[in-house]
Order: sequence, then structure tokens, then C-alpha cells
Amino acid sequence: MNKLRTGGSFKKNDPRIYKGRKKRTYSQEVLNFIRANTADMSDSELSEEINRRFNLSTTLMSLKELRRYYGIMKGREKYKSYPALTERTNRQGYTKIKTVNGKWVNKHTFLYEQKHGKIPRGFIVIFLDGNKGNFSLENLAMVTKAEAVILTKLELRFSDPALTQTGIAIVKHKNLLMSKLKSRKNS
Repeated sequence: MNKLRTGGSFKKNDPRIYKGRKKRTYSQEVLNFIRANTADMSDSELSEEINRRFNLSTTLMSLKELRRYYGIMKGREKYKSYPALTERTNRQGYTKIKTVNGKWVNKHTFLYEQKHGKIPRGFIVIFLDGNKGNFSLENLAMVTKAEAVILTKLELRFSDPALTQTGIAIVKHKNLLMSKLKSRKNS
């Protein structure tokens, strides 16, 4: 029967999970049991069964942390189609993802680049409906940074994507008109 071991020396291939300052060691037998039964049991059922079978005091949260630490995923937890390992939301409400190469990027920018290619310098991707959680490609548009500022200044951003696209067209038309007037004035 396996008992919870804390502290002391560990064998070379003993798996460990660190929780604060407390070391908790699980035998390979426990880890194999978790891998074999993760798909068939809920986390709470699995936690109870581990405690009963191996005489441990595993909580639901420690089991979830253990599965995350060792990469033991349930069927519905498969990674999404983009190669992101971690996702977080910053204070401004933008979702950032950590790509395979370890770089944090805006999720909407990453998704736009997957479909349309690299975004040129001086351009940004905006949400047409203003919802920073709507990552559908139809809701994303690339504009220059200057156009984004003018859109905001002239209050041409709307919750309706079609109206925001019209606002972008107005700003592009205004910029083109201003550059033509400026070139005439200089001639």
C-alpha cells in the first residue's frame, strides 16, 4: 500500500508535484491509475477513488493540478487548432496566448495572421463589433494605427460590424482626400 511521502530523499524516477513548500510524491502506480481512468471518471470521482484505493488525501484541486502538471488531459481538453499552450486575459481585456516558441501574442492578431499572413508594420487588427472575446475571422479587420485612432476620435466604432466597416471606409476616404488636397497644395 502506498502512503503519502513528504520530505526526505527521493529515488531518481519518483514523480513529484510541488505545492508551495510542501513536496507531494505520487508513485508511478497512482499516475498510471490516473492516466487510465481520467477519460472514464469525473475529477471528483477519480479523487475519491484514488483516496480509497491508495490511502491518500488527494483533493479535487490537487488532482486537477496534478493532471495539468503531468499533461494528463481529458478528451474534451484537447488543445485547440492553433499551437497555444497557455491563454490569459490582460487588464485591458485582450486575450493573449503563449505560442509553442514561448512568445506571448494577442490571440486575435495570431488568428488573423494564420488566415491572412503576417501583419505589416504600422497596422493592427481590431474587433469590428468591439467585443474583445469574439475571435471569429469575420469580426477581425486590419487597419493602420492612425486609422484606428481616427475611428475612435470620430466615434466610428460600433457594436454592429457592418457600421464599423462603414466607419473604416469613411476614415480611409477621408485620409485619401486629405492626401490629395495636400499634394495639390504643394504643387
